[in-house]
Amino acid sequence: MIQLPHDILIYIGDNLSNIDKIMLTSITSLFYKRKHIFTYHDIIDAKNVCRFHIRQYKNIHFELRNNERFDKFIPITHLTLNTPVFHTALENMPNSVRHLAFGKYFMGYLDLCEIPNKITHINFENYHDKINPGDIPQSVTHIIMNQLYNFPVDKCLPSLLTHLIFSEHYNQPIDNLPASITHLKFGGRFDQTINNLPASLTHLKLGVCFNQQIRRMPSSLTHLSFGTLFNRSLKNISPSIISLKLGLNFSRSYKFITKLRDLSRIILADSFNKSIKILSGLPKLTHVIFGTYFNKNVDLLPSSVTHLKFGRQFNRRITTLPCKLRYLEFGSEFNRPIISLPSELQHLKFGYNFNQSINFLPNSLIELTFDNDFNQTIEHISRLTNLTSLTFGFSFNNSIRCLYNLTSLTKLVFGHNFNRPILGCIPKNVEEIVFGHDFNRQIKGCIPNKVTKIIFGENFKQDVTELSSRCKILVSVFDH
Repeated sequence: MIQLPHDILIYIGDNLSNIDKIMLTSITSLFYKRKHIFTYHDIIDAKNVCRFHIRQYKNIHFELRNNERFDKFIPITHLTLNTPVFHTALENMPNSVRHLAFGKYFMGYLDLCEIPNKITHINFENYHDKINPGDIPQSVTHIIMNQLYNFPVDKCLPSLLTHLIFSEHYNQPIDNLPASITHLKFGGRFDQTINNLPASLTHLKLGVCFNQQIRRMPSSLTHLSFGTLFNRSLKNISPSIISLKLGLNFSRSYKFITKLRDLSRIILADSFNKSIKILSGLPKLTHVIFGTYFNKNVDLLPSSVTHLKFGRQFNRRITTLPCKLRYLEFGSEFNRPIISLPSELQHLKFGYNFNQSINFLPNSLIELTFDNDFNQTIEHISRLTNLTSLTFGFSFNNSIRCLYNLTSLTKLVFGHNFNRPILGCIPKNVEEIVFGHDFNRQIKGCIPNKVTKIIFGENFKQDVTELSSRCKILVSVFDH
């Protein structure tokens, strides 16, 4: 790999974060010399930028404080005004700045008309004055409003705006939003009619208090999320919806779902506890999350479902699950024997009460999590050769000798009660181990060389000398 040409290394780097690129170039001294062939896209603070390779950094953040000046040699892209002394801030702003934010120490008045017509993103989080028509440059495409802002925005927003996030307190009419908006999010107190939504809107998220009838939705809308109090008919829902989240209180007819032929993700209301036959005719459905009180048979789920999560009350016998299922999570009340699971299942998480035999687990599992009550023998886990993460809950305290041959396992977590011998039990490729409160067994010769992090409970009193040079050791007082 050391002989790889620049273009291949650059191709690899394009798929890595800044930190991963640095780690890659730290493998050898030769790689380290070539670290500046990469382009670094993650936001980096201006004080950490290497001036000799300034062009490699595409997103540089600078926080303007008292008496600070811009460095004309650094092409800042993200600027935070975090000082009450700012009268020259906009005059001297580098031409490269595209993102502007107001920090928590920003105080006083700023004439927004002075903001250059090159800014594309503005975060008004700590800007407390009223915004007037013409204040915001037409170049701005993304806006986040101040949390306390509650003034009408009619005619105040730029015509090319695409992303708008309103404050938690905002509750004003929004009949004349720019037609260019594609992503719109409201805060918790918003509860106004919204029958004139932008024609380009694709993502709409409504807050806790919203409970108005929506008589017309744009045909472009694909992602729709309601808050807690929404409980109105959705017979006029746009058939283009592919992702839908219903709030806690929604209890209206679900017949509207049958016309959502492109629906791929749905989060059902907590009160939903009806037959799921309405979901069976959705050919593109992949993600289903049931609410708190759902407790019906699930034999009619579409075969396309890959991710399934149950709420707290679900406790039905599982007979048939979608064959393409990859992720399965049960709620706290589930405690039924499971005869079989889909052969392609990769992630399985049990809830608080589950304490049944686990002879049914498919070999495809890569992540397995048990919760509080589970305390069964686990011999059958030895067949799970693809397992990378295994977590036990509070009550588990059985032999783990069968885990030794799980060579893919890298993370192992035990709960409060576990206190069994571990000699010859921990798989050789494990990198992280967490022990619970009660564990206090000899560990000499028991911990694999690849372990880099290990957490002991407060009851642990054994010698850890052999670990200190190669492993990060922590003591947890958290009663897990």
